[in-house]
Amino acid sequence: MSHTLAEVFQYASQYIRLAPLTFATPPAGGRTGDPALSIGDWVRQTLLAPPFAWRWNRGTTTITTVVGTQDYVVSTASAVTMTAPNPTTVQITSNVLTLSSAGFGGTTVFGATVNFAGFTHASLLFLNGTSGTVISSSSTVLVVAYNNANVGPISEVGGVATASVFAAPSFGWLEKATLANGGESKELEIALALGEDLQTNLPVKIAAQLDNGTGTVTFRLLPAPDKIYSLKLTWQQAAPSFTATSGTWSPFPDYMFHLYSTGVLAKAYEYLGDSRWPFTMNMFLKQLVSFHGGLSESQVNIFLSERLIFQSSNQDSALKTQQRVSSRGLQ
Repeated sequence: MSHTLAEVFQYASQYIRLAPLTFATPPAGGRTGDPALSIGDWVRQTLLAPPFAWRWNRGTTTITTVVGTQDYVVSTASAVTMTAPNPTTVQITSNVLTLSSAGFGGTTVFGATVNFAGFTHASLLFLNGTSGTVISSSSTVLVVAYNNANVGPISEVGGVATASVFAAPSFGWLEKATLANGGESKELEIALALGEDLQTNLPVKIAAQLDNGTGTVTFRLLPAPDKIYSLKLTWQQAAPSFTATSGTWSPFPDYMFHLYSTGVLAKAYEYLGDSRWPFTMNMFLKQLVSFHGGLSESQVNIFLSERLIFQSSNQDSALKTQQRVSSRGLQ
């Protein structure tokens, strides 16, 4: 998880004649760092979307059902407190705050939300209640993206800097649900949404019925349980968003560099109107299916047929455009 978005774009730039993919002054409504940030988000979301379940991206919990109760509220977020007595160094670059201290009491992950209790340094103060997004962290360094609105005049100097860290919503999609009672277990069918049922019986379906966007998910069983069961849920974590090119490719292991770098290159070609983008996109999709290795033949066929046909139509369009340009050059 050590590779950053900037490293991948540095790799890709060698194939696109060093064309810029980040802009310090974006157009109205855009983000500083785009299109690189958006391309990174697209690739990461594609890799973490159904049907691709990864062993290092799972979250689990176990619920004890209640007779006649269909809905169960589960928190998929966690919290930890980081305390840094008098940060030793503070660096601010392009709306990114880096705090270094020997005394952070915990660590968090990329994409978490930090509520600052009052970091004070030089002429900057993060007022109580303001927030930023974690780019990276360790036991000694906290790197956070912030908004200029979070910075106010000095109201106090010194003291202990404490940040309560709340993990970003981690629920992406439900991978598996198993119901157990005594020595027997049953895997439930996963649905998109389920209606209410006043009758009680052995549940056969489950749905992630509601998601409040802050890590709390309501799961619904159908029908309502007729007895007490142990319900084990396994889900895939949601894809975090890039807020700066210094962000890492968490949660991907470093050995997947070849895969997400190919996806970035394909999207870079597409952005620049390069005729190589359909071929590279097809290569990315095929590499993804091959590397994952856990899909059934029907899942592979559905995934590739839907996307490769789309890419083929774009490839035909790109080829015709290139042929028209070539023909004009011969006249």
